[in-house]
Amino acid sequence: MSKRSTSAIARTKKPLYLLPIRMYGPVDVQELYYDIQDILIRFKENPINPVHFPDEENCLKVKRVKAYRNVKKS
Repeated sequence: MSKRSTSAIARTKKPLYLLPIRMYGPVDVQELYYDIQDILIRFKENPINPVHFPDEENCLKVKRVKAYRNVKKS
């Protein structure tokens, strides 16, 4: 992606989130909803696109099928 198109995405003020590949299949809608809520909060705090969770920069390597908050409980 060119620098020009990246900055255009950032100016939209809307988060760009790539859904982990394993969540395309039979995933609980509630789990997906939790991820959406958390992504919106993260984007509001730091409006940089694309938005991702810690240690999930490459969505193709993400193996979870549950919401990030339920998998990475601290």
